[in-house]
Amino acid sequence: MKFIVALLILLLTSCSSKPTEESYSANEVNDQSDTALTDPEYAPYELLDTWDYSNLYGFYLHEGNMKGFTAYIEILPEGNDLSFSLTLTQNSCTGQAEGSIGMAIHTETEYGGFYDNADCRMEFVFNLVENTIRIQEIGPCRLHEMGCSFNGTYFKKKG
Repeated sequence: MKFIVALLILLLTSCSSKPTEESYSANEVNDQSDTALTDPEYAPYELLDTWDYSNLYGFYLHEGNMKGFTAYIEILPEGNDLSFSLTLTQNSCTGQAEGSIGMAIHTETEYGGFYDNADCRMEFVFNLVENTIRIQEIGPCRLHEMGCSFNGTYFKKKG
């Protein structure tokens, strides 16, 4: 009987898994994570908190503003996105839209976002070099009267 107990103990201890002896120093871990954040091969996308929208804030006028037609937009901060207020006045119609622009596209020269409202969907493309916003309605928009459109390029007002 003693022989069987000894054999069982020997089998149980020999079958148990052994811990691996891999260890990393704090410097090795930090070096790897720093590389992943700075090397484009490891981090092809910018981190969300690196996008600075402050240069987009302000008041923009439509390229076609003249007597009988006025359109303007104001861009303000809203968390990780932007908020806007857009007004259109034309001899034959008016329109107004306001809400949040969900920012989705970030390149060196342009940022892009979308306004997704059941009554009007719009794409916003911010040109960082020219300080403009190109607005394109996507599908029908019921936030203005027939014959109007928010589409066009808006130039940032200086001062």
